[in-house]
Amino acid sequence: MNLLNNIPIGQYIPIDSTIHRIDPRVKIFILLGFMIWILMCKNFIDYLTPVLIIIAIIILSNIPFKYVLKNVLKLKYLFIITWILHVFFSEGTSVWNWGIINITSEGIKLGTIVTIRLICLILTTSLLTLTTSPMQMTDAFEKIFSPLKKIGFPSHEIALMLVISFRFIPILFMEADKIMKAQMCRGVDFNKGNLRDRINCLIPIFVPLLRSSFQRADELATAMEARCYSAGGGDGRTHFRQLKTGFIDYIALFFFISIYIVNWIVLKKY
Repeated sequence: MNLLNNIPIGQYIPIDSTIHRIDPRVKIFILLGFMIWILMCKNFIDYLTPVLIIIAIIILSNIPFKYVLKNVLKLKYLFIITWILHVFFSEGTSVWNWGIINITSEGIKLGTIVTIRLICLILTTSLLTLTTSPMQMTDAFEKIFSPLKKIGFPSHEIALMLVISFRFIPILFMEADKIMKAQMCRGVDFNKGNLRDRINCLIPIFVPLLRSSFQRADELATAMEARCYSAGGGDGRTHFRQLKTGFIDYIALFFFISIYIVNWIVLKKY
């Protein structure tokens, strides 16, 4: 069992592609707009264009489609539970009834739409982290939050916290995977027994994982201090790589806005 390979968010794949070369600030703004677009979709036809855009982004990013799909399918139980909850607990026209169980047509439709929405949101978020390095994410968030410095908002510190949080997701799962393998070598079986037994088997994992997390955080703080990083680390600091908006970034923004406007006009007519 390799937990590190089960993370759909937080990993970065260094590939030279069109999506990788886009300014991270532009990608973040497009992601936010795309997420709002997805949340506004109310029926199956509304999701057609966003799904096609996601497929196009995967192709342009040169990331194998099987890899992206495999990562999303690792959350299949979350999608199944989401769909079941809407199917069994939504009111409407009854399709099948057995005792206290009542399946409605509205529940099936709502559950399917919400599940598609959840898949699209996870796909777009994972594509951002897969095509944007942690350093680019830090610089992008700092630039986006920089206007708030005038009111005392710690933009550099918040950006650094966000990126460290993203990077710690796969690291923590890697640590958990190592601990589980060590426990399995000692004879622990995580797949046998009832639910209570399996929960008890996880306790020896959480304790060392918590200790390892604090230790890694302390080492990170020591490393930052050794590099003369202080509490006001963003004050007066320069960047080795400067973020510059180029022709490809304007094309990406224009394409996204144009597709959204055209899609809105077409759907409004029908």
